[in-house]
Amino acid sequence: MPPSRSLKPRYKRWVLEPGQSVATLLGSYGRGIYILEFANGDRYVGQTVNFASRFATHVHGSTHHAPWADIIAVCFWAIPSGNLDAAERSEIKRVAAQGFTLRNKAGNLGHWQPAPLDEVVSVEEQKHWATGAPNYDREGFPERIAAGAAINPSAPRTTDQTPSRRAKRGSRRGSRRARTRASTSGARFDAFFRKPAHRKGVWEGAREAILDDLSFLLTEVIPNAVETEKAFWVLTEMPSTAGGRFACLSTGVLELAFFPRTLLPIFRDEGPGVEDWEGDLTVHLNFPPKSLQQSPWFSDHPSGYVDLESREAIVFPGTEDGSLPFAITRFDYALTSTDSLALPIGYVRDFIGQQPYLLTTLRKFAISLMRQNPAGMFRRWHSDALVTEVMRYEPEGPTLPNHA
Repeated sequence: MPPSRSLKPRYKRWVLEPGQSVATLLGSYGRGIYILEFANGDRYVGQTVNFASRFATHVHGSTHHAPWADIIAVCFWAIPSGNLDAAERSEIKRVAAQGFTLRNKAGNLGHWQPAPLDEVVSVEEQKHWATGAPNYDREGFPERIAAGAAINPSAPRTTDQTPSRRAKRGSRRGSRRARTRASTSGARFDAFFRKPAHRKGVWEGAREAILDDLSFLLTEVIPNAVETEKAFWVLTEMPSTAGGRFACLSTGVLELAFFPRTLLPIFRDEGPGVEDWEGDLTVHLNFPPKSLQQSPWFSDHPSGYVDLESREAIVFPGTEDGSLPFAITRFDYALTSTDSLALPIGYVRDFIGQQPYLLTTLRKFAISLMRQNPAGMFRRWHSDALVTEVMRYEPEGPTLPNHA
């Protein structure tokens, strides 16, 4: 069957008969970008240097997916030389923007293809959680607190838990160093706030405020926190990233929430008596791109939406009636851009918990990130001790009701 002219000129398209080989259709075509079309309307975008061979793995299945017997058409864009990675990423974004459901996993944040997370939290539970139920509350927290470390079977063991042979055979000095690291892990957060200078002024109550924010995130945003700890989310304490942070909660390979150690002067009141004010301690929560700045939550009408540039922020200083100040900043990461919501520490529970749109959007983003990648790149910095402290923390107010 001749190529269709319905697509862009750079692609050639063939409609396939059941069981038809593509080798005779493509002829000399081998290197380039391809799009698979499926009977249900799905698409898959990939790159290859030998399309006939690559197509066979899709039809017969591989370690990446089960056999696909419902391919009805293929499109191929020959690229004899050049960067296939960049072309593939661009085409994934283009096809997704057209509204097609993609069967891609890599480069397709938010996909619902089979993922390792499904073995721990079922797809049905993930979808229910994203819309407000079930409420895991503090399920498994007592056992996790008693253990002092991750207890789920999917959590990889750390170097401190299972020393390598080299560590076991090391000198006494090396062994002492390893023991010191294990015993003091998680102590830096508390040590900072034990200093007299960090118990007054802007620092007063900061430790409890951060613990309250993290407690909310582990009970109300991360699905089944005990069973997914260290495998799909990690919590680091006192990292030196970006000028220093008190803590950073990462889901998959992206930070979901972080607490800068620097005072940020973004909510300053312009009035008398604030001459000595240096700024606020803040928490930053990452939301999906455009989910805040271009949403009905932001403005009742699209004419009020904004389109922020990278690292550009819009600040809402709060009002005299007590409404909380907040800021929205666009951050660009390798995986995706985000709308980052900045709040004064200690107010995540009140601000997010009382606004269903924000809570469900943050839950959906956390699930998307956990489905996209395990938390492998951050595991080595996971703080068992800080997680224990967060899970031990009991909020003063009532926990959220089940939102189902």
